[in-house]
Amino acid sequence: MFRHYIECQDPGRIISLLKNLPAPFSSFSYTLLPQYDLGPTTPSDQYGGFPECQLHKTGYIFFRNFPTTAIRGLAFPGGGLSVMITPADTDETIRLRIWHELLHTVQQPGQNPDDMDAWINDNLFRRIVRWLGILSEETWQRLYYDYLTGLIE
Repeated sequence: MFRHYIECQDPGRIISLLKNLPAPFSSFSYTLLPQYDLGPTTPSDQYGGFPECQLHKTGYIFFRNFPTTAIRGLAFPGGGLSVMITPADTDETIRLRIWHELLHTVQQPGQNPDDMDAWINDNLFRRIVRWLGILSEETWQRLYYDYLTGLIE
């Protein structure tokens, strides 16, 4: 089970999104943090001060904007994750970002678009559906993350 530290203006929204992740990620506990509390993280020298959470099965989800870096999340295999939420993020964007980083903590790929493209092209039906443009990029991500999650259960 993951322990998430949540530092944002609407923690109920984040908790709801976490509950809607697939098993094994939907089982978690959480601690609410005051604004700008870095909780279990340390500022990264490599990523412009972005908070790094390397503790085993620990997440840090925060509402802020780090203009010095383009990243929105970090994860460490066998360790923890940090996910930044910005005002422009939709619920689905936040959910996919958290899910993406959780997959990295259990050594699943997902950061390279070529991995997802190879998975799509490995199946004729998926290839045709993508060619037709029926599904959004978020839907493809969700399907791919479902596939990767199934590999760890």
